[in-house]
Amino acid sequence: DFSSDIDEDKENEKDDDSSPT
Repeated sequence: DFSSDIDEDKENEKDDDSSPT
C-alpha cells in the first residue's frame, strides 16, 4: 500500500506541479 501511495504521489506531482513533494 505504501509503494502504491508513493507511485500515485509521483504521478500526481508530474501532472500537478502546484504540489511539490
